[in-house]
Amino acid sequence: MQPDLTSLSLGYQAMAPPSISRRPRRKNKSTSSDDMDNDMILYGVFLIFISCTFFILGVWSMAIAPFVPESGFPVLDWLRNDTHYKYLVPLLIPIGLYTVIVNWMGFKMFRHA
Repeated sequence: MQPDLTSLSLGYQAMAPPSISRRPRRKNKSTSSDDMDNDMILYGVFLIFISCTFFILGVWSMAIAPFVPESGFPVLDWLRNDTHYKYLVPLLIPIGLYTVIVNWMGFKMFRHA
């Protein structure tokens, strides 16, 4: 005679522990979380604005400025006449990525050797 497996599975399901949450549940949202959400949105908009500004200035200084006459705006004229620093920030990105990847690969090789 074999035991009844359906009664065993139902008993196990009834005894299963409830799910445990790491954060305590709140019934109503406080205003501080709404303020934090608004702050995060402002930080994101600020980051996008700064990124677009640097991208536009970089494209201007490397691709457009050498082919147009002086504009009379001191910052744009300085970028136009510069031959060294206008390449510094755009070239730091691939060099930085290369350094990070080589360091990561070296760490993995050392760890698994």
